[in-house]
Amino acid sequence: MKTFTLSIIIVFSTLIISAQDIGSIQLKEVKSGQSVALGSKIGNKGAFIMFVDNTCPFVDSYNSRISSFSQKQTEKGYSILFVNPHEKNNPSTDNLASMQKFFSGKNWSGAYYSDPENKLVKLLGATKLPEVFFVQVSGNQLKVLYQGAIDDNPQNAAEVTKNYAENALSSFESGAKIQPAKMPAMGCRIKRF
Repeated sequence: MKTFTLSIIIVFSTLIISAQDIGSIQLKEVKSGQSVALGSKIGNKGAFIMFVDNTCPFVDSYNSRISSFSQKQTEKGYSILFVNPHEKNNPSTDNLASMQKFFSGKNWSGAYYSDPENKLVKLLGATKLPEVFFVQVSGNQLKVLYQGAIDDNPQNAAEVTKNYAENALSSFESGAKIQPAKMPAMGCRIKRF
């Protein structure tokens, strides 16, 4: 009975997150410093939201893979949003000027945002850097199609055997069920306040 009750709670929690109204979620665009509505940045096909920051060594080890992945997906018409959750927690290393410098040195396709109040972090339940979410929006309702690790080796690209995010997209595009729809990300912990 405990297992059944726990399963119901997990399913209900997932439904609440999936049905969450994102109309009030604002991100700060790093390039301009302007506040933008999350929903306005997710294209018709969907988006990949990737949590990163300026100092996480796991983000650094994923650099070339993030570059390749983001370029492929923007060419297919998907939006790519890189989101830094640490502007308020690490103002000396994750301030707007540092984020601008960090992003200008990357060959990533997409745009860089700050989530200074951690509203998006809390909504999605993000816990690690890097962590990717494949999402779609209908009106103001966010639907998470995949959440978690980019692949199965956060430190060595040459030893990757499973590309979770790319496999999720391939399944989605072919009309198949995304399996797994969630894979624990490994990396730096997101510092919440």
